[in-house]
Amino acid sequence: MAAAAGPTMVAYGLFLALTGWYGSAATKYATMHSLYSGAGGGAIVAVCGVFSWGPPPAKGDPNYKRWMVFVHLGLVLVGVFGVVFGIQFLRASSNPAKTLQTKLFAAMAAASGVALVGLVRAKPKKKASPA
Repeated sequence: MAAAAGPTMVAYGLFLALTGWYGSAATKYATMHSLYSGAGGGAIVAVCGVFSWGPPPAKGDPNYKRWMVFVHLGLVLVGVFGVVFGIQFLRASSNPAKTLQTKLFAAMAAASGVALVGLVRAKPKKKASPA
């Protein structure tokens, strides 16, 4: 199950980029910050996913540290993005003129939660030591 961390991060990064694009396209590209932040955040998480793709290398393997850094960086980014999107959802939901932003931030916060759960579930299980 550990091999799912990379694809989960890549899919989440793609989702962020698409929601950023949709946020800008819905305003006829009057607000480009949605596209820039969605594409930028999505690209960073996707890069983490690419570098942590596949099963975890054995401890001592030359790629082990790199894999661990990118898995944990991606995990932290997904968690931070989830908190930020949740706060932005709460702020946008109090303003009736920000219906589009409310929906986008709700979707992004929910996707962050799903991705975070998927990443935690993808954690490699420790092998039982012979007694």
